Parts: sequence; C-alpha cells; structure tokens
Amino acid sequence: MAVKVCKSCHVEKNVNDFGLHSSTADGYRSVCYECRRKERADNQEVINSRRRELRDANLDEAHCRAREYHHATTNESWLTGLGTEMLLVGFPSQEGHWFW
Repeated sequence: MAVKVCKSCHVEKNVNDFGLHSSTADGYRSVCYECRRKERADNQEVINSRRRELRDANLDEAHCRAREYHHATTNESWLTGLGTEMLLVGFPSQEGHWFW
C-alpha cells in the first residue's frame, strides 16, 4: 500500500487519507483530510465572511440565475387551464431575464 507524508502534520499516512488532485504528480493532495478539516474549522469565520462578500457583490446575478433556473425547471403545464390573461403576467426583460 502506498504512503505519503502530510505537509501540514508531517505524519506518514496511507494515500487513502488524502484527497485526489489531478494536477499533482502522484494524483493526491499534499494535506490529509484530517488536517484540511481542522484548517477549515479554524478559519470558518474568514471563509464565511468571504462567501458573504462575494454573495453581496454578485447578488443581482445570483437572483437572475435563480430565476432562470426556476423558470427552466418549473412544470408549466398547470398554466394551460388558467386562460391567456394569466400567461401575460410573465415577460422577458431587455436582458432576456424573465420576471413574474
């Protein structure tokens, strides 16, 4: 069985304790699962604040993507019995996004 040394804890471990990484020579990450979990737990506030900043900076795009996804995945067969006046509620904007 192949072994590898973790760059964070410097312990020799089985390669199954490392995540896959296609751009490395051996095909595995340099830090083991356990150390990666610990690093994420220690930096959770920083990670969350970065995610919040990105979300707030791209909020309009996220809403448009969500609207488009909802429109693409919604079963619209229930609209057929409502009449044409209900079908006129949804309309595309200049950018091609649908508003309801």
